[in-house]
Amino acid sequence: MNTALLKEREVMVKVRSRVSEKELAYGFSGVVTASCTGLDEALVGKRVAVITYRGCEICEYCRAGRENLCDSKRWIRDKGEEELRIPASMVYPIPDQVSDEVAAALNFVSLAVSAVGKAKEVLGEDVLVIGDGGVSLLLVQLLKLAGAGQVFHGPESTDCRDVKYIFDCVGETGTQKKALALLKQRGTLINLVNNRTEVPIQLLDLNGEKEITSSTGSPHKDFRRALRLVASGQLQVDTIVDRKIGWEECMMEIG
Repeated sequence: MNTALLKEREVMVKVRSRVSEKELAYGFSGVVTASCTGLDEALVGKRVAVITYRGCEICEYCRAGRENLCDSKRWIRDKGEEELRIPASMVYPIPDQVSDEVAAALNFVSLAVSAVGKAKEVLGEDVLVIGDGGVSLLLVQLLKLAGAGQVFHGPESTDCRDVKYIFDCVGETGTQKKALALLKQRGTLINLVNNRTEVPIQLLDLNGEKEITSSTGSPHKDFRRALRLVASGQLQVDTIVDRKIGWEECMMEIG
């Protein structure tokens, strides 16, 4: 790609690893090969992880550091380019101990970091994580780091009662109903899935000041925290990378 096409405060990133589905980009890592201005010249030659969306920077949410709630945020579209123009504010240098594959998965890590941030009183409390995917595995690690009591985990775990927090990574009618039944008084159900599932509940299901909230995406500050946790070795992400494919196969899957 011609570096003359770079706009102010943009850098060129040669992609080395990506997590995508069709044109929806979940994460990238690569090497900065060029910058538009001298302000970002220090990034050239560095391995970086890429945040896949950018807020408008002027709305109340962006000004408060909650870019994930911006109504005008823009996502990177993955069309299989080997090089991408990226705003410099969306790339973060990664240390040698963080692999390209793990760096590309940092957006998933930041989702889990944001969700755990919803559990304000987790220290010593029992917690249930419903789900068996990568994000649920990260939640388990993060909750233990946060000092939770027992952390129950599984796609349909029912071996617990009266838990303070339940994280639903499945988002089905059955998991929602089950979660409300297993919460203790003043417990909180935290949903990580946003879909059109209709969940019929009675007001009695919320008896005891139970709460339902959601965790939607993650702000940039949680991406930075995710990178610090991974770089320090406190969080193991290699376990959620279950398949690595080459460039040609990657282009076939995207197409």
